[in-house]
Amino acid sequence: MKSIKYFIIALALIATSLAVAGFDTDPCVFTSSVDLTVYRLPILGSTVFGTLPAGETREILAQTADGWLGFDPGIAQASNVGLARHRWIQLNASITPACLASVDMVTLGDVEHDMGINNLNPEDMVITDVQVSDLILTENAFAEVEVRIENQGDVTTSDYHLVLLSQYGTGPNQNPAGVETVPDLAPGATHTFTFSPGVTYPTAGTYTMRALLTNNWPTHADPDSTGGFGDIWDTEINVILGLCNPFTNMELSLVMLNLNPDTGLLPIYLKSTQEYFPGFDPNGNLPDGYIGELDGIQAHLVNQQDFPDRLYFMFTIPKGMEDTEQTFVVKLPDCPKPVYLQSIQIPEPKSSGPTCNVGLNEEKCTATGGTFYRPSDKTTYCACP
Repeated sequence: MKSIKYFIIALALIATSLAVAGFDTDPCVFTSSVDLTVYRLPILGSTVFGTLPAGETREILAQTADGWLGFDPGIAQASNVGLARHRWIQLNASITPACLASVDMVTLGDVEHDMGINNLNPEDMVITDVQVSDLILTENAFAEVEVRIENQGDVTTSDYHLVLLSQYGTGPNQNPAGVETVPDLAPGATHTFTFSPGVTYPTAGTYTMRALLTNNWPTHADPDSTGGFGDIWDTEINVILGLCNPFTNMELSLVMLNLNPDTGLLPIYLKSTQEYFPGFDPNGNLPDGYIGELDGIQAHLVNQQDFPDRLYFMFTIPKGMEDTEQTFVVKLPDCPKPVYLQSIQIPEPKSSGPTCNVGLNEEKCTATGGTFYRPSDKTTYCACP
C-alpha cells in the first residue's frame, strides 16, 4: 500500500518538474481590454504595423526582458522565418497573462538577426503629400487626386501598391477608386501618382478619402493595413447639392440702401452679371428660396423687386445696431454652408423728412431749405437749393 502511495507522489513530482522545465503544452495567450498598437520590432520608434482591437486573443510566442510580447499576426509572410514573423505589443495593465514564465525570452538583436537587418527600419515608405483638385464637390462630379510618395528607408523597395479609397469607413467591401503598382524605389527616391478622373460621390455628405500605401494589398486587401512599412493619408471630402454653388465663376455686387429711421427697414440687394439672377427663371420662380441673414436676423422679404438680375433682402434693424459691422449671409435650404457672405457696415439712418421739390407749400418748402415764391400771376412755387 505504501509503495502505491509513493508511486503517486513520484508521478506528481515528475509532472511538476516537466511544467517548470517548459514542457507544459498549453499555449500562453492574452486578451486585451483595450485597442493595442502593434509594432514591427520590440522597441519604441519602430514602424507601427497596425492596431489590435480590444477583445481579440493572441498566442504569445516570445517576450523581451523590457516587456514586449511577440505574436504571429496571421498574414502571409512567405519570406519571413523565425522571429521575423512576429509583431510586437507592449505589456501593460490591460494585459495580465499569468503564463509568461513558459514563454521564450528573446532580445531585439535576436529579432534583427532573423530579419537579416542591422537597423530598426529597413523599409519606410511614406506618403508625403496628397492634393485634391476640389475638396468641395457636387454630386457625381469628379475630383482629380495627386499623391506623392517617398522611400525614406535604407533599402530599395518592391511589391508596394498605392490604393485610393474614396469612401473609407463606409463598409468593409468598398471598391477602390484606383490601385497603382509602385515602381521599385531606391532609398530617398520619390514618385507621384495622378488618379484621373479621380474620385466621385453619388450623394451629398462628408466622406473620408484614404490613400493607402501597402505591400500586402493583393493578398490581404485590408483598408487599414500598411503591411508594416507603408503609410496612410486621410482627406475629408465634402459633397454638396449642385444648387449649393449658384455663383460659380460669377461676379456679384452688393448694394445697401438707406436705413429708414422710423421703421428700421434696411434693403440690401445682390446684382449678378447675368440676365437673370441665378436660380430664377424669366417668370421669377425659384424652387428653393434664398435665405438672407444679418447677425442672426433673418430677412422678412426676399424678392426681385421687378429687377430680373437682382435679389433684394429686406431686414428690420433693431435700435443699437446702427454703425456696427455685421456679416451678411445668404443660404439655400439643404446646403451645409452659406452660398454667399460678406462683412458690411450698418449705415446711420437718414432723416425721413420731406425732400425739396417745386410743389411744396410754404411751410414744407422752408423746412427743406427752399425759398417759397408768390409771383403776381398767383402761381406759387418752391425754389429748391
